[in-house]
Amino acid sequence: MTTYFVAYRENQPATVEIKGHRLVFLMGSDEEALESMEELGASNLREVEIDELREDPVAAIAAETNCGVVLAQAGISMSTMLTSLEQELPWVH
Repeated sequence: MTTYFVAYRENQPATVEIKGHRLVFLMGSDEEALESMEELGASNLREVEIDELREDPVAAIAAETNCGVVLAQAGISMSTMLTSLEQELPWVH
């Protein structure tokens, strides 16, 4: 089992929209997830355990949220990730 942390707004994963892409972030540590909650507009944090032998963790979260999934890189701040995505993602029309 792999554990990820997902920021939530009420009962829904906290999503960010960048150039028409709806994104949800999976974070590997609760500390980094807690640090990003305000920037994501989240009210709480949930731990998600996924059995990688049974399902693709990214596909499972994407299907549940109907969003693109970003696996947050350890040690990179949320503001840096958001800035990078804003620069690199193409517009969705």
